[in-house]
Amino acid sequence: MMTESVASTSHSQPEENASTSTSTGDQSLWQINLHRIQQRKQQVYNWPTNKKLLKLAIYSACQNEGCKCTGWKSSSQHLKSSSRVDVAQPLANFSDPCHNCNHVLVSHVSHLSSLSDDEYKRLLGMVIDVENIFMSMHREEDDDTKRVYYYLFKMLRKCIVEVSKPTIEAPLGQPPFERPNIARAITNFVSHKFGNTPQKTIMYDLAKMLLHCLNHWNFETPHSRKQVASADEITAYEVNYTRWLVFLSCSCI
Repeated sequence: MMTESVASTSHSQPEENASTSTSTGDQSLWQINLHRIQQRKQQVYNWPTNKKLLKLAIYSACQNEGCKCTGWKSSSQHLKSSSRVDVAQPLANFSDPCHNCNHVLVSHVSHLSSLSDDEYKRLLGMVIDVENIFMSMHREEDDDTKRVYYYLFKMLRKCIVEVSKPTIEAPLGQPPFERPNIARAITNFVSHKFGNTPQKTIMYDLAKMLLHCLNHWNFETPHSRKQVASADEITAYEVNYTRWLVFLSCSCI
């Protein structure tokens, strides 16, 4: 019996270490991707105004009366085949016709010329998020996650076309979703329980570690969760999973 116990422990330890290593790797990858997205946004924010307008034209509705076109599309084969924007080269000229509606490019951005720098940044940030979500949506294999990405993609595309701010509708809502939120609840508990004890400092540090772990936790997909949860629990979990993915994926919300 003792031998079996030792053998079991020796096998489980590497698995635990592997799981921890995988979790740490996922967190590192998430941080790297987030940093890369922020760098990309900053690069686009620093473009001259004309280049920003050319970029936004691809996602902006034609302003000609009666036109239903929701985004300028180049008829140039070179631009169609280019997967990335070259900062050194213009996307197009304002006089270039749209492949969809045949109106010139400036018709898609005439309503944007008076925007402030902050508004340009907000719209361009949504454009970068749309492009990243589009790529994630096509790489994703889980149907639940893909539906959330599609919801975000449609919402942000609509906001760019309408030059409006994203609004998350019920039942998702806006954070904080509970009052007090979990960070405040944990901090209040530590303060109440250990505020006047010698353990105060170490308990605050432990609370920070717990909150850090929660902030970097990777949620299971609802499909995986169904194997261990009831139908009522899954309904609530789907809402929380969608909230987590929406606000994690999209910094402009």
